[in-house]
Amino acid sequence: LLTNLDLKVPQETVNPDASLAEHGTAAAKHLAGLESDLQSCANKIDENVFDCFDITDQQRETILQEIALRTIEDPREQETYDPESITEPSEEFPEQVKDLLLHFALKAINESADGIIPLSAIDGEDDLLTHIEAEFERVWGEHADARLAEVDAVLGSQSAATEAYPNLRTWLAEDLFDYHVSTFDRVPICWRFTTERLVSDSDGEGFGCLVDYHQLDEGVFDRLQNRYLEPRKSLLRERRTAANRRRGDDSLSTSEQAEAAEEHARCESGLEQIAVFEDRL
Repeated sequence: LLTNLDLKVPQETVNPDASLAEHGTAAAKHLAGLESDLQSCANKIDENVFDCFDITDQQRETILQEIALRTIEDPREQETYDPESITEPSEEFPEQVKDLLLHFALKAINESADGIIPLSAIDGEDDLLTHIEAEFERVWGEHADARLAEVDAVLGSQSAATEAYPNLRTWLAEDLFDYHVSTFDRVPICWRFTTERLVSDSDGEGFGCLVDYHQLDEGVFDRLQNRYLEPRKSLLRERRTAANRRRGDDSLSTSEQAEAAEEHARCESGLEQIAVFEDRL
């Protein structure tokens, strides 16, 4: 049967300079075409089954009526699909954007040398956002920045005044794993390690990473300790020292000193979290 099927492939290829909304519109057209084909196929199957058993038109109507009464769907009521009339993305567009990010994240984690990608800043190591940016550059080339800006706008409303993609960074750190768990029906293939809940009244996250379940082995904790936790602690100590100087610098404004005090507290909390995490490891 497979050799006789006329499989529907996307008829439209979207250029790299096209916006994500245009990608979404093309996807909506393609999916609508698939739904139309599925509906047509289902109707043909029904007709073949009815013909096979010599079921009369009156009997067919009775059967369809019974189906409508016993289920939540009436097979006599069917959607009308017109792919060419679609001019904008579907309501699922935000989820499609998140699915794209999840795909890129899982690809990056799977291809990593040790199955670990940090979510926290670590000298000498690319965090997840850096990997996502690299994937966008691979797919969209010189248009990657524009596509990333569109993704950032879909994910939130934070201003890009201090960094390029604040909503994307926040979503990757705070929401990606929950979305992954939900999408994979509570059977995630990457795990989220975090120190945030190891101490009471934690201020920020001392260390966080994603781990590929398929690359878990007896050496994962040693790799976490030596490759990620040690340089992370060094970075937090450097930031704590710098923040300590700034919070006592009378030449700075009150707000700048307050920001430095908050940074100092976050670094202190982060180091405390990591210490507890190391004990658990």
